[in-house]
Order: sequence, then C-alpha cells, then structure tokens
Amino acid sequence: MLLLSGIAITFASCDKKSADETINEEVAVADEPKSEAFDMNVYEKDHAKYSNELDEINAQHPDLYYVYYTDPNGWYTTSHGTYSVRVYGLDKDADLSKRYNEILRNRYNARAKRMNYYSTAYTSVAIPKEGYDKFYETLGKNISYPDGAEKEGIEGTIMVGFTVDVAGAVKNVRVVDGILTTDPALRDKFYMEATKAIQSTTGAWAPAQQNGKNVETDLEIPITFKLS
Repeated sequence: MLLLSGIAITFASCDKKSADETINEEVAVADEPKSEAFDMNVYEKDHAKYSNELDEINAQHPDLYYVYYTDPNGWYTTSHGTYSVRVYGLDKDADLSKRYNEILRNRYNARAKRMNYYSTAYTSVAIPKEGYDKFYETLGKNISYPDGAEKEGIEGTIMVGFTVDVAGAVKNVRVVDGILTTDPALRDKFYMEATKAIQSTTGAWAPAQQNGKNVETDLEIPITFKLS
C-alpha cells in the first residue's frame, strides 16, 4: 500500500548499506533569508551552480544516493512540515561528504529565499481550497507506486515545484529535489508519478492575492512515497 505524507532538512552521510544508522554529521542551518534579499537573477544563477556541482559529484560516484525523510527536527521547511536528508556512498571520503552536504544545503537556502519572498510579498498565499489534509487525501487517490520500485523497497520524499495561476490552475510542474537512486530510470518513474499527481490538482487551489487581486505564485510541496 502506498502512503502519502507531506511534510522540510538535516543532512547526514551514512554507509550505503546502513539506512537506519545514526546520522554521522549534522550541518548547521543558516537563518532563512528575508524576502527583500531575493533577486530572481541571482537565484537562478546560484541554483544552477549548486545543481551542476551536485551533478559533477554524482557522475564521479555512481553508488551515491540520498533520500529525504520526515523529521520534526529537520531544517528543510515546506508548507506541510520538515525533513532531513541521508546521503549514502560517500562515507569513505569525509571531506567530499561534507562538501556534498554543504552544496545540498546551499541549494535549499537559495530556493528558500524564493519561497520566502512569495510567502511574504502577497496579502495571502495560494492554498488548497479544502485544506492540506484533504489535498493530500486526494493526491493519494491520483498517484501510483512506480512499477519495480516496491520490489526494491525504495521510499523517500520528492519536492515538487509548480505555479498556481490567477484562476487556481496548476502549471509549470517540475521536480525541484527528491529521491536520488543509483537507477536513473527508476528515479524518473517516481518523478513522473509525483508530477502527474500535482497536475491532477489543477483547479483545487485558491490563488494568492495582493490587495484584493488574484496573483500568480510559485509553490513547493513534498510528496512522500512510503511502503506499508
């Protein structure tokens, strides 16, 4: 059975074969940037830089993978809770492991500036018309566990970004972060299911407002794939 939960990240570098071991190292989190510090051009440049750095390390270490998991003490903040991350496969290279964690944190902080801007710049933010509990209940009916993934026992959270337009329609759905597996084809199946599920919620959103007028805004929410 597939369970869906929505909830933001502490980073840990662990041995690849010991998913339940205690986190070896935690990375401190910087204070969330103020909305006035947000600049779209800077954001796009920084986010691309961090993503490219991660891709370079991933290419050099094919056994590397990471997963997000719900954690009340996590620092990856979303509209529906907090998460932490465990990174596997870099335990033999402590310096690189620390660097990888730092890049992940920096990429998150860059994105946090953007989301903080949208949450403070408008009179009201975009929210599901029937609330988040009902929203996730609906999502659970519109998503399937990817073929082949259940056998592998893969679980984790995918962060999906999207735009809610002035009419409450959903567009520009994309995965901004999530499960990194050593099987790209399987990872892409998770991403496809997550994006399809969000696309199915178009019209279920009350748009953000500024001074009584509907405005377009970006959101980022988590979708957790958990076997039970």
